[in-house]
Amino acid sequence: MAHERAFSFNDDSTNVALPPLASESLHKVQSNFWCLNQDCWVGMVRLRQVQSSWYTRIHQSGLPPPPNPYDYIWQKFQETKQVNQAIMPTLSEPVRRLNDLEVLYSQIFLLGPSPWLPDVCELAQSLIFEYSIEFAHGTLAALAEPASRIWLTCGTARRVQQVGRFFMKNLSSHQEHLLSGKMPRIEASSGGGDPRAAQPPSYPYQVRGDNLERAASCITQLLEVFRILGSRFGVEAWQRQFEQESRHILEVLT
Repeated sequence: MAHERAFSFNDDSTNVALPPLASESLHKVQSNFWCLNQDCWVGMVRLRQVQSSWYTRIHQSGLPPPPNPYDYIWQKFQETKQVNQAIMPTLSEPVRRLNDLEVLYSQIFLLGPSPWLPDVCELAQSLIFEYSIEFAHGTLAALAEPASRIWLTCGTARRVQQVGRFFMKNLSSHQEHLLSGKMPRIEASSGGGDPRAAQPPSYPYQVRGDNLERAASCITQLLEVFRILGSRFGVEAWQRQFEQESRHILEVLT
């Protein structure tokens, strides 16, 4: 899921749907190293469907945004969280860690600037900041864990590149607000009058230390991830580009 992506679940070139559900006996098969049970893979396909629905609508459709774009964004944010929570019990610990990184990446992308919302709200700015820090820390931890490291691919490096770009742009554009550590304004969803409409996520982060130091640590961790993945997958050019883009702001932070 990136801007360069040339297809989605529901464009003219492909038609992806859930296959017929397996029999009850197969449904009860436990996951192992080679085989996932039905609940697990069905949940993963549904997560991809949610990702694809908002990515296609916001980034590919060319449709004008609705009157209140955040009503749609909070709805998809909530759907992503619900699908992920349903998947979690079916995953092994190493795969669960990587799935958490996938969800963080998806949420950062959903909250970031888009054709609908070139300028994001304060809550989105703060969540991008926090989720990017979690993503950098989690990816570096996965690289240090053999059971998780074997699942990392060149696609991981692409996600790291995208998260780095979102983080840098977000921090550069809203530096005063993000480094101050102040609680963001949270505006209730209009919901079009529907009481069941998804509301903005709560902001669960309390003061976790100096945001200036945390921002610098995030960039340093992303650089370390690039150093490891760059040589493994031959994407040193992405590493050099991020080093150049982050050099000035890292000097300011440190």
